[in-house]
Amino acid sequence: MSCDQILAKGTPCGDDPRWAAAKSTYRYLRLSIVVVVMTLGASLIRQIIKEGCTQGSVSAFYYTPVHSVFIAALGLIGVALIAIRGATPLREALLNMAGFLAPVVAFIPTDRPSSADAARCPIDDAIGVIPKSFIDNNLLTFMIGGAVAMAVVVFLVSRTSTPQVTKTFLHRETVLPAIGAGVTLALLWVWRAQWPASFEKHAHSYSAIAMFALVGLFITSVARGASGHYRITFFGCAALMAIGIVYGVVRRDRHYTVLVVELIETTGFLVFWIAQSVRLWEVGIPPIAPTPQLTATTN
Repeated sequence: MSCDQILAKGTPCGDDPRWAAAKSTYRYLRLSIVVVVMTLGASLIRQIIKEGCTQGSVSAFYYTPVHSVFIAALGLIGVALIAIRGATPLREALLNMAGFLAPVVAFIPTDRPSSADAARCPIDDAIGVIPKSFIDNNLLTFMIGGAVAMAVVVFLVSRTSTPQVTKTFLHRETVLPAIGAGVTLALLWVWRAQWPASFEKHAHSYSAIAMFALVGLFITSVARGASGHYRITFFGCAALMAIGIVYGVVRRDRHYTVLVVELIETTGFLVFWIAQSVRLWEVGIPPIAPTPQLTATTN
């Protein structure tokens, strides 16, 4: 079996420099998410210290100097989640759906804090209500960008691989992501077109809830395949995120409930991501579930 065929199956290929480069790239792609989350956290802490108060949610910091970091962080996290491979079709779909929802949370901001909230903790008056045309433009171009990315993958793979490898690769790299990401974006667009009032009121919060729920399901799936202390840690992270959702439902009318829930969810995700990155540091890219068509032609 050639090294190209081994690499196509997601299996390490000895000391081949291409595998070493792929493993290194994968390591730092994973670490980039940790860095971005911590950067956002540093920006939030600096703003809280400067003003001596905190907004009612992380999303409300959109209307403060944290604005640009908040948007950039969600966009970068979304791209990284989409780029990182899931070891099974379910995990791939969950990662892609969560990845496509992350920028949506940034593109469709939460409601501007009320006058009472703004009096309690100042916001930047220069950041006003986002016009509907901005939201429409962002969503449409986001969908176009995703479609173009899929088309480029199809073109490049079809030009550089054998027909059988191309068929298998396209199934993993285009069909599976499209099931999650494509359906997610299509539903958002239909929602925006058919029920604009509901969309404007709930799109941000529902997208954030769905994103965290998908991440929680992904962590649970990974935990089921792990062992030892990693299994315990991963299930603990998933349980923490579930507790956060329950807390949000029970105390939904309290002022800082959303902020607490966001911190709980982010903590569960970050702890999992760091632990999983450590677990895979020497392994590199996690083993991909074998594809029958490819295995039959390369054994």
